[in-house]
Amino acid sequence: HAISEQLHLSGGTAPYVFRIVDGQLPSGIFVDQAGVLSGTPVAAGSFSFRVEVEDAAGATAGQDFLLSISESLEIVAPTLTEWTVGVSMVPAVYRLHGGTGAVLYSSISGLPAGIDFSDGGELSGAPSEYGTFNIRIEATDEIGATATHESVWVINDAPAFDGEEFADWTVGQAYNQQIGSAGGTAPLKCEFVDGRLPVGLSLH
Repeated sequence: HAISEQLHLSGGTAPYVFRIVDGQLPSGIFVDQAGVLSGTPVAAGSFSFRVEVEDAAGATAGQDFLLSISESLEIVAPTLTEWTVGVSMVPAVYRLHGGTGAVLYSSISGLPAGIDFSDGGELSGAPSEYGTFNIRIEATDEIGATATHESVWVINDAPAFDGEEFADWTVGQAYNQQIGSAGGTAPLKCEFVDGRLPVGLSLH
């Protein structure tokens, strides 16, 4: 994120000339003779340096400075696995890394209906619509630096049998039929929950 700050002083006789006399500025940052600190830092860390100013009469003054550069703002996103409409999701948390001062999620778009996004970056709820959703999350820190993350989340329709009927069969003859279904999130599991199968048949 670019910096542009004027170093202020009082007293003396204009014009003034500023220069760095000790220490080190972050790479990418400069102080010009007019006392403007500017540039775009390329590395994080704490940097101490001393600036000296000389006025038109040759009088000088010096000041020590400490400049802290935070790491670039980044959104660390969870893996959003395929899910099924109407089923409460396992909460998934977005995390923030780097940035300066307070960092807030400033924009959230593309979430399916029924899913909430908390101030702490947690996705939760049960989607009430299915489809493919393009989710975009944006965060902003105290100095206006931003980070974005985009992901695609697939929500499947609820599972349902396709209405296929079992064929009539003859005792003693081998039988094999796939039960058709639609929707749901793989892998699907089929269980026998009521009634009874003919002796010699099994569901697997």
